[in-house]
Amino acid sequence: MRWSDGVPWLRKSCLEDWSWCPWKFKHVWLDGNHALPNRQMAVGTRFHEFANQFFEVCGTVDPEEWELLVPVNDLQPDEVEMWVWFVQEERRRLYKLVDAGRGDEFQPIFREFKMENKERFLESTCDRADWECRELGMVALVEYKTGEKVNDRSLERQLAFYSLLWKETLGIGEVSVLRLINPRLQIVKEYELTKRALTEVEGMIRDMRFAIQSGEFPRKCGERKYPYCRVCTPQESGAFRCQEFDICDVDDVTFEEVDEEWD
Repeated sequence: MRWSDGVPWLRKSCLEDWSWCPWKFKHVWLDGNHALPNRQMAVGTRFHEFANQFFEVCGTVDPEEWELLVPVNDLQPDEVEMWVWFVQEERRRLYKLVDAGRGDEFQPIFREFKMENKERFLESTCDRADWECRELGMVALVEYKTGEKVNDRSLERQLAFYSLLWKETLGIGEVSVLRLINPRLQIVKEYELTKRALTEVEGMIRDMRFAIQSGEFPRKCGERKYPYCRVCTPQESGAFRCQEFDICDVDDVTFEEVDEEWD
């Protein structure tokens, strides 16, 4: 986490850790305990790199041959399927725009770009920005995800957070839509900006700043949530009924006595 004059810069990812558990937010963003790299993260990184590079070269290749841009020799079979689906989906988008007389809107406005709101100390990096409709000044922010599930509520918050940054950073058009592209699930899904999500995000930003100032980070755990997190011990999490006792209070029991009871 970046700090300026004693004030932390909050990022989009902070929202999700805070929503999961304020203590995890502290563990990750203040204490610096980030997750170790794994294959899922590596696949996501490789896909982001390919998607970004795709727009650098796709204009030099016939759209009907875009599959040739997929580096099949460097990928696992599931990745090849994801990459190929992506270029096919982008080809469909191109043809749809061409049919509408808007082929010049195919290339993204920005790719892998950073946004900042310097007055509120907010920042984030967005995967892509497309014209939803240039004539109307409507912008769609694009988010790539390669996971096996879709969290609609999280994506609605993400769009709301981005909207707080867009005007301060770029000021081109108006952000009204977040477009999810998930090549693993082979879906494209759009989310509209809502007042409910904006209110929720504004509240979370206030709560995070208060917690950082006060040092109060309540744990928000449960028996179902704990196996996926394990930032705390079972006792610390408060998710289980754990009663402490002294070892001297435990009766001495021999294996012979146990065997006799079972017999």
